[in-house]
Amino acid sequence: MRNFDDELQIAPDNWLLKGGLVLQLRLSQHARTTKDMDLLSLANRDEMPPILTHAALFDLQDWFSFTVRSVTAALPGPGLGGLRFFVTAQVAGRTFESFHIDVGSGDPVIEPAEMLETPSLLAFAGMGILIVRRLSRAKLRAVTTAMDWVVLALLLIQVFLGLWTAFFFRWGAAWFIHTATPWVQSLATFRPQTETIVALPWVPKLHFLNATLLIAVLPFSRLVHLLAFPIAYLWRRLQVVIWNRLPAR
Repeated sequence: MRNFDDELQIAPDNWLLKGGLVLQLRLSQHARTTKDMDLLSLANRDEMPPILTHAALFDLQDWFSFTVRSVTAALPGPGLGGLRFFVTAQVAGRTFESFHIDVGSGDPVIEPAEMLETPSLLAFAGMGILIVRRLSRAKLRAVTTAMDWVVLALLLIQVFLGLWTAFFFRWGAAWFIHTATPWVQSLATFRPQTETIVALPWVPKLHFLNATLLIAVLPFSRLVHLLAFPIAYLWRRLQVVIWNRLPAR
């Protein structure tokens, strides 16, 4: 799915997702796991290789990089057939996964495309990358405080519990409006109505509790910058940067 993000950034109106990955997004654990990605391209078939190659070079600032290799032989299929592309995903220069993308062209689109919302799996992976980066870089470890580790741990737990709820309590879209929403509104008015969430499973309850802890530590962490408005920067003097190392000769 991360590779699909790049393609949407480059040519958002050219792609339709289909095949096994769509079933996974729809049915979650009830669908068969797939190792490839099937796309329908609304662009000319000759434009597919340069578009995908360009998409692979698009940087979303998340340490992922992709290389794309196409196969010259066309794939049989409806419409104009398709092309197969082999993709290698890397994280911080190391191979993360290899898979292939089958792109069809000219398939009839009978009904309007449906928009599907994907779970925040990349948020969970991104948190792991941030933690590994802070542990492996001496300069980052030197400026990392105990509160930074507390915030990272709480964020990691929050994303994990959110994914757990999304995958195993998929009826949440129905109960959230009638349980969590009134409870949050009652907190905002300083009149907690805990009876609206008493019957919920313990995983969503832990998700709510962890979110409360994140809000509680906000004033004592770097997250307080979220509430800061640096208006004084508009009239402050220009910052002078002094390098503490000699330039290379």
